[in-house]
Amino acid sequence: MSLINSSKIKSRLANNVAAQLALSINPFCRSLYAEFLGTFLFQLVGGATTYAPYNGIILTNCIYMTAKASGGVLNPGVATSLFAIGELNWIRYVAYICAQLSGAGLAAKLGAVADLSVSNHAQSWGFDSMGPGCVPQNDPEMYLTIFFWECVGMFILCGTVLATAVAKPGFGNLAPVAIGLSVMINISASGNVTGGAYNPARFFGPAIALGCRLNLTWLYFGAHFTGSLLAAASYRLIDENEKESDLSQKLEDISTKGEGDFALDLESPTDITQPFSNRTPTFRRSESEAKTVGARSLVELRRSTPHTRFPPRLTPQNKKYTTVNL
Repeated sequence: MSLINSSKIKSRLANNVAAQLALSINPFCRSLYAEFLGTFLFQLVGGATTYAPYNGIILTNCIYMTAKASGGVLNPGVATSLFAIGELNWIRYVAYICAQLSGAGLAAKLGAVADLSVSNHAQSWGFDSMGPGCVPQNDPEMYLTIFFWECVGMFILCGTVLATAVAKPGFGNLAPVAIGLSVMINISASGNVTGGAYNPARFFGPAIALGCRLNLTWLYFGAHFTGSLLAAASYRLIDENEKESDLSQKLEDISTKGEGDFALDLESPTDITQPFSNRTPTFRRSESEAKTVGARSLVELRRSTPHTRFPPRLTPQNKKYTTVNL
């Protein structure tokens, strides 16, 4: 009995030590480690084959593994899209890219060492080599085709990320599945021509670790970052149009429905990272006012009461008011 109790005590102490260690690590450092690890595994497993389903499945798994710690970005192109729409600040943007490139480079080197058939021909790596994870060598006449398809592939990938993981209400736990499917589609469509990178880290990691295709860095990076910026611009255009459409529709509903039976609840631009005590409170506007003003002229009415986490409920006394969040 004493031995059993002793083992339980040791197990609890070990768990407590692990928990304290995890809490002592800065969340930012944890997010960088998650990006490094996720990209490392994606390159290590995905770089071993160009088979589309394998790459899509391993990317989905890696996103699930790292989503809580870092958001599961795992792609400098996706990070660029998130930075362009304001979802990442520049410090995290640069740090994420460094972690992703480092993870991909280490994975490419380790994958080559683990593959004995490749290691036996390591002296052939270089400008004309085809090491693990390297894109194929193509004639200059194919450069425009490569640029086009890599740009389109990155646009589809980043657009899927923004539409499923960033846009509200989003698709929750299904977002990584959609992202993995987009990679499968891209590789199936043009992977035989471009090598199926669609990720600056997946191109640059093997290139810097194995010395292959470094002369094409400008081509792939140009295509990837162009596609990611176009996806961010497209997302902004669609997102703003949807918000204006929703606002106009809800204001129209207010004007047609009876007084007190409709509440307009629009998304607030409040920074969700700020404490609730620092957020802008919900404001109220009578329906008669809401009927006479346009969507653009709705202004925020500040209240002197303390800020609260949730907007006040509609009571019989204030039922004639409409709750509005802009």
